[in-house]
Amino acid sequence: MRPETVFITGASSGIGLELAHVFAREGYNVVGVAQNDVQLRDAMRGLEHEYGVKTWPLVQNLTARNAVEKIDEFLHAEKIHVDVVINNAGFGVFGEFIQTDWEDHKELLDLNIVSLTELTKYFAQRMAKRGGGKILNVASIASFFPGVFMDTYYASKAYVLSFSLALAEELRPKGVQVSVLCPGPTRSNFETRAHATRSKLFGRAGDARKVAEVALKGVQNNKLIIIPGTRNKLNVFMSRFIPRKWLAPLVRRAN
Repeated sequence: MRPETVFITGASSGIGLELAHVFAREGYNVVGVAQNDVQLRDAMRGLEHEYGVKTWPLVQNLTARNAVEKIDEFLHAEKIHVDVVINNAGFGVFGEFIQTDWEDHKELLDLNIVSLTELTKYFAQRMAKRGGGKILNVASIASFFPGVFMDTYYASKAYVLSFSLALAEELRPKGVQVSVLCPGPTRSNFETRAHATRSKLFGRAGDARKVAEVALKGVQNNKLIIIPGTRNKLNVFMSRFIPRKWLAPLVRRAN
């Protein structure tokens, strides 16, 4: 039996790298995708050395117009059969919407929504044709709330959640599993990239390896919505009983 292969975007650091570690530990070969060439290649070499698996570093800007075409060419050239896809790449923008740079928000929407959707469609079509495969889209507990001072980030993750839930229902009869991971604030370079280091949310950030462990277990158990951490589960549960008009002021105070 051939070893299975996982395809992970944003695999050079943070949750993406930790996902690569836990899947490699389980014997999966890893296709890691990121923009940072040196960091990505070092990460993939580390996985090969530690777990004895095969890795393929794929340096690619996912928001480039021909990104999926390049990925397709790479997979065909290397004869890689992808069993699990993890759409993890994404970032946030922190600050008052009217004060922040529009180009940052445009890039966020292109990566968090457009690229994720296009990649999901590419892999979902192939998985449905062969009657099997797993897709994990990384959203956030932000998906359940209006994001004051991180407006487009929270909205983008709400899209990922809704899209994933609908797609899971469409693809289930075709033998393809779709799951969505909704972590809370997690220690990584996310807050630096988002200029959110002053946010109170990251003062209680969780551990990226623990998030990855919960994600792995959720995918293995065919879980639809995966929420790591008791506090995060409680926050999402309680949000169901709070009037929507009160949620934004609560998020504002939390930030």
